[in-house]
Amino acid sequence: MVDNDLNSSAYAGIYLSSSSGLLIENNRINSTLNYTYGIWSSYTDYVRLSRNTIRVFGFYAYAGLYFDQSRFWNLRNNSFPNQYWPILFNYNPYSLQVQYFIHDADTSNTVNGLPLLWIVNATTGSWNASYGWIALVNSSNIFVTSTSPLIRNVEGVLLVGTNDSTVHDVNASANQNGMRLWISHRNRINDTQVRANVNLGIYLWDSNGNAFNRPLLRPDTPGTDYGLWFADTSNNNTVEAADCQQFTYCVYEEYLTNDIFLANSTLDAAQYGVYSYSQSGPWISHTTITNSGSAGIQLNGAYYTYYNVALFAISNTSLAANYYGVQCYYCAGGLITDTDVNASAYIGIYISYSSGLVIQNTRVLS
Repeated sequence: MVDNDLNSSAYAGIYLSSSSGLLIENNRINSTLNYTYGIWSSYTDYVRLSRNTIRVFGFYAYAGLYFDQSRFWNLRNNSFPNQYWPILFNYNPYSLQVQYFIHDADTSNTVNGLPLLWIVNATTGSWNASYGWIALVNSSNIFVTSTSPLIRNVEGVLLVGTNDSTVHDVNASANQNGMRLWISHRNRINDTQVRANVNLGIYLWDSNGNAFNRPLLRPDTPGTDYGLWFADTSNNNTVEAADCQQFTYCVYEEYLTNDIFLANSTLDAAQYGVYSYSQSGPWISHTTITNSGSAGIQLNGAYYTYYNVALFAISNTSLAANYYGVQCYYCAGGLITDTDVNASAYIGIYISYSSGLVIQNTRVLS
């Protein structure tokens, strides 16, 4: 398919299904319609996409380029100007595999006027320039930053199957999601700004041992969304020196996610500072949680199936002016120590269906 003008298609300018070995070159796809795609690709491999301009900018348009379980494309000199979802994948967890994100795309491709950085199969290297979107796939031991804000994407930074790497000093703001990690382990995310994203700040799925150091997190609308969301066995992750304000949940931990460490952080004016379904953890220390509309820290067992929160610790932490300071449902074996719970609007520490907890050296004042 070469040198065509495809305008205002009701569903997709180009629709590909169960195909391979195609050439799509020098086409212009434009649409101002809602609920449309520029190119839809499902189960389609080994496509060469070259010198196309894909502009799908209806307010509710879905994506310029949509990948559903498609592999090994080659992208060169394509432009995705002036749109909110330039590149979108099928993120259904039940079909998500690293291979579906492996494509050969260099910085000749642009997203909203800036080069696309799509690193695949790298085992070393450092990238520091102005980018429009960053995707790190099946890589390790790499260092990445962007001198330009990463805006107007499905996510500003995407990690899939990437381990032992560092993303630092990026501003991932005004996207659908700030940053998402899928099946990515032991990475360091340092000094990020994550502001005004439509859905959430930072999301992890089946990603373990990552460290988030000094993230600044703000929602697009006060009282909405998730600051950090740990999903589906995302264990042993650390949040250090976070500055999080005004989300529904600053830190949210799903059932089957355990041992999240939160230290030296400030969580302010969220509905919940920390909301956890973990069976083990969270481990919270030297953190200040204030002005939570519902609870500074809420720990929940008995979710989906019967269980107790077996272990957790809150230490050297200050909770002030929250509706509840700490709520604990179906908790056992936890520790609250050397903590101040001040000026709670309703209850300082609320414990229900719980046993075996230790509360020591803790001051509850109002």
